[in-house]
Amino acid sequence: MNSQVSIESNSRISAGYQCLSYTRYHELSPLGYSASVWRQKKGKPPEPCLKMLYSSPVESVLFYGITTLHNLLLHQEGSKMAVRLAGGLQKMVALLQRNNVKFLAIVTDCLQILSYGNQESKLIVLASKGPLELVRIMRSYDYEKLLWTTSRVLKGS
Repeated sequence: MNSQVSIESNSRISAGYQCLSYTRYHELSPLGYSASVWRQKKGKPPEPCLKMLYSSPVESVLFYGITTLHNLLLHQEGSKMAVRLAGGLQKMVALLQRNNVKFLAIVTDCLQILSYGNQESKLIVLASKGPLELVRIMRSYDYEKLLWTTSRVLKGS
């Protein structure tokens, strides 16, 4: 029962984050600080709030989390650096093993946003075996937006 309550809570929180991330006034929304706000569990080192969302085993929470993160990367100044510092690139590369094409399109676009013009990010994607997963995606799917974003990441890697 307690596990089910936790899953439902995560789903509701992530849905709320996604709704807020679509607001026009990003600098006024609570999400303006979410990428850099740290949550500390008792006896454990602090971790970024959004990192917890996209580490969830629940598919809908993952989708909302990565969509929120994508919106932050597009609209919130400082979010790229916060994601890089939180180890977000490595986690995103690990998410490339999923099979939902729309989810993968968002993840690859996040990787492209983070890698564009940033050599260190490109090296992290390379070291995390990103090109292997990206080539697998190119061979396995025919969703045009996914193929386009994947090719952009590969071109930059």
